[in-house]
Amino acid sequence: MKSIFSEIIEKLRNGQVIFFLGAGASADAPANLPISSALFREFASRLLISDPERKRNQIVSRLEGKLRFEVFFQLFTNVFSESAIDMLGILESGQPNYIHAFIANLASQNLSPLVATTNFDSLLEKALVSQGSVDFDLLYSSDDFKKPLNKNGRFQVIKLHGSLRNKSNEKVYNSIQISINQVGRNIEKDKINCFKMILKKYDIIFVGYSGMDDFDLLPILLKTKSDKSIYWINHISVPGLNVMRSHDVTRRLDSVAGSNCEKAVSSRKNGYLIEGSTSSFISGITYQLFKDRMRPQKSRRTIYDFSYLDNWEKLCELPTYRNYLAGMMFIEAGEYKHALKYLRKVPAESDRYHMSIIQQAVALKYSNSAETARDLLVQLINNASTPQSIVTKALIQLGFLESEHNNFTIARRHLFRAARMGPENDTDLSTLHNNLGISYLIESELFELSGKPRYTITYRLNRAIESFNLARRITIRMGNPYQLANIDDNLALSYGFLGKFKQAKSKHFEALRNYRSLYQRREEASCLDNIGVFYKKQGNYPLALRYYLDAHKMKEKYSTLRRLALTKHNLGEIYYLSGDKKNALKWLLEAKSIFKDENLLHYLDSVSRMIEEVKST
Repeated sequence: MKSIFSEIIEKLRNGQVIFFLGAGASADAPANLPISSALFREFASRLLISDPERKRNQIVSRLEGKLRFEVFFQLFTNVFSESAIDMLGILESGQPNYIHAFIANLASQNLSPLVATTNFDSLLEKALVSQGSVDFDLLYSSDDFKKPLNKNGRFQVIKLHGSLRNKSNEKVYNSIQISINQVGRNIEKDKINCFKMILKKYDIIFVGYSGMDDFDLLPILLKTKSDKSIYWINHISVPGLNVMRSHDVTRRLDSVAGSNCEKAVSSRKNGYLIEGSTSSFISGITYQLFKDRMRPQKSRRTIYDFSYLDNWEKLCELPTYRNYLAGMMFIEAGEYKHALKYLRKVPAESDRYHMSIIQQAVALKYSNSAETARDLLVQLINNASTPQSIVTKALIQLGFLESEHNNFTIARRHLFRAARMGPENDTDLSTLHNNLGISYLIESELFELSGKPRYTITYRLNRAIESFNLARRITIRMGNPYQLANIDDNLALSYGFLGKFKQAKSKHFEALRNYRSLYQRREEASCLDNIGVFYKKQGNYPLALRYYLDAHKMKEKYSTLRRLALTKHNLGEIYYLSGDKKNALKWLLEAKSIFKDENLLHYLDSVSRMIEEVKST
C-alpha cells in the first residue's frame, strides 16, 4: 500500500494528478447531501404517503433496484416541466466535509490544477473560498467549456452536469442535467472535448463515483485512449485497502458481469481499483503531504436533511398529481397491478385524467388484459370531449396494440391517422414511427413463418428500417436512452432478417447495455430473446439456446404471456434444430397452449406445423 501512496504523492507534487468526484463525495458529514438512492427513497415515499408506513417502506425498497433516479426524476419533469428542478434545492444544505477540504488544500498548495465532478452542489466552492488564498474558475455552462483547459493557471472546478449556483452565488438551476432525457441527450461537443482532454492529460483519482453515467460520460471514458493512470476508489466499509491492478480486474471481469468502475479500470494499462474506506485513502495521502497541517475528520453517520421538501410548493400541491405520478412510477418499474391501483384514483376533473387512461391501457396490455386496454383506448378516441393531442397519443398506443395482435392493416390505419393529426412533441412523433416500423417488422416475421415470397418479406423489412431510422433521428435529438434502446433492438432484428449480421449484432448489444443500465428488465428479456434469434440465423445453436434460456427466465417474471410464448416457441425450434426432439416438443406444446388461449392464430398455425414436423421425424 505504501508504494501506491508514494506513486500518487510524487505525481501530485508534479501537478500530474486530478480528482474526479461523484455524489458519494458529498455524502459524509457535515455535508450530509443525499445520493440518488436516498433522493429516490424520499421522493417515492412522499408519493405513497397514503399507504401505511411499513407497507410504504417495503414498496420503496423493492422499487429502488428497478428504477434509476434519472428515470424517476423524468416523471416529475413531465408533469411540472422546468419547475421540477426546484426540488433539487434540497442539495443547497450542508457544509464542506473532509474530501472538499482536502481538495481545497491541494489547490492552495498548487498540487493539483483542477477537480472534475458530476455533482451540482456548491460545497467545493465553499471549501475553496474558506481557504482565502485560492483563486479559481468555475466551469459549468455550455459556454464555459469552449474555453481552453487551465489556460490562466488558476485552479478550475469543472462541473460536467451543471451547477446549482455560479461563482457569484446566483442560482443557475437551468444548467443542471439530471432527468434521463437530459443525460441521454447527445453531450455537447465542447464538453466532450474538455473531458477527453482531462482523460489524456492527467492521471485521475475517482472518489465517490459509481460510473453510472452510462449515456454520456462513461462511454467517453471507455473509448478515450490514454497512457495516463486511473485510480478508482470503490468505497467499502472494511479494514485496510485492497489494491488491484488493471490486469487483475480484467481477469475478474472475465468470470463475472463487472461493474462500470471495473470496466473503466480494466480499459487502462495503468489502472488501479482500490477497495476500502475512502477516508482511509484520503488519510494516507494527507498524512504524507501535510503531516500535522491537515487531517481529515472521521466521518459520522450520515443523517439527511429533507426539511426543504416540506415547503416546496409543487410537492405540497401533489395530492392533485400524486396518484398519477405513483402510477407512472410503477409502470416504469414494471409493476402493473400497482400502477393500475393508483392510476384509477386520478380524478376525472384533473388535467392528468386523460393521460391516466392511456397509461392504464399500457398497464393492462402488459398485465395480459389486451382487450380491456383496447376498449379503454377506443372509448377515449371516440369521446368527443377528448382533446386532439390525447386522441393522437391514444391512436399511437392502439396502433402498437393491434400490431402485437397481428392486426397490421388496422394498426397502420390508426398510426397514419395519428400522423395526419400531427403529434404535439418529439416523444409522440418518435413513438409513432417506431410503432409503424414494428407493424412492418412483425408482419415480415409472420410472412417468413408462413412461407410467403421473399420479395414481400424484404419490402416490409425495408419499410420497417426506414421507419426505425426516422424514429432514431428524432430520439437522438430529444435524448431518451430507453426509446433509443428500443429502436436499436428493432433495427437489429430487421437487419438480422435481411442477413446484415454485422449491423444487427452491434445494435443488439448496444440496446442490451442500455436496457440493463436503465433497469428495464422486461425489455432486457425481449432483447435477450432477439439476440437468440440473431445467433439462430447464423447457425450458432448453442449460443442461441443460451440467450433463449436467459430470456425465458426473465420473461417468466417480467413479461406478457404472448412474449413468453414466443420464447417458448423459439426454444422448441432451437432444440429441434439441435436434434433434441424431446425438449423441442416440451417447449412447443407449452407455446401452443398459450397461443391458443390468447387467440394468436398465426403463431398457433406455425407452432402446430412444427409440432407435427417434430413428431414425424
